[in-house]
Amino acid sequence: MPLAVVAHIFLVIGMALLIAECFIPGFGVCGALGLICAAVYAVMMVVTTSWGGFIVAGELAAAGAMLFFVIRYVRRKQLHGGLILSESLAEAPREAFDFSGLIGRVGRSKTSLRPQGAVDFNGSVVDARSESGYLAENTPVLVTGVDGSMVVVRKAGEN
Repeated sequence: MPLAVVAHIFLVIGMALLIAECFIPGFGVCGALGLICAAVYAVMMVVTTSWGGFIVAGELAAAGAMLFFVIRYVRRKQLHGGLILSESLAEAPREAFDFSGLIGRVGRSKTSLRPQGAVDFNGSVVDARSESGYLAENTPVLVTGVDGSMVVVRKAGEN
């Protein structure tokens, strides 16, 4: 098989990997492999033919022009709206949860606490952390404190 054919096979594989990078989450692995295949293609074209450099230069110019027009199109059409966060978390409204009113109340563990889980207070479920280690599901618990966004509990009836 001639090297020019092998080079074009690398080009097709590289393009497929670059397209796959758009749809497959993989921390850039497909994209990096696609760029490597494209680089192998470019080197093989320059080495195997006397006019390979012109082909590679033309393809790079075409790719740059396409990238330019795609970026302009995306900006104009606002297609990136679903991909880019438009507001920061600092601007997002925050609800203040004050769990201090639950201190001294008794509830039931909705999940097992290992040491964290959920506790049910008459239909209101709250994240909780057990101060005494593991507690099984459906165990009566007493709220002894608040730690950030969760309540601290212990088995009801323990001192």
